[in-house]
Amino acid sequence: MGKLWTFGDSFTAGHGCKFETTGTFSKELENSYYYKRYKNYIDLNKKIWPELVSNLFDLELVNLGKNGLSNEWIADTIISNIKNISTKDIVILQTSTIGRYDFPFKKEKSLFGSLGKNEYRKII
Repeated sequence: MGKLWTFGDSFTAGHGCKFETTGTFSKELENSYYYKRYKNYIDLNKKIWPELVSNLFDLELVNLGKNGLSNEWIADTIISNIKNISTKDIVILQTSTIGRYDFPFKKEKSLFGSLGKNEYRKII
């Protein structure tokens, strides 16, 4: 069986339609105002477009879409995964808005200046 690889931003990830169920982000989400306010309005049984397409073509889904990604980040994700994509697979690339940029910083810098000794964080 081949795979359907989807790359993109929140439209591919299913933002507002699906919630992550693993990782630290899910714990933050469960405690967020957004989740508490709207969790009862989202039908988690409905499929997002990558799921619909993978079901239609009977392909295993590898959805690498994430909220807020820039086109550069999406391209980097494709490059990082290209060795895993076979000739039997289908790849769909959904581009992001052109207003999103990646800013390269040293680990000790952020958009707002230097971080303190104990304030290192992953900048996304």
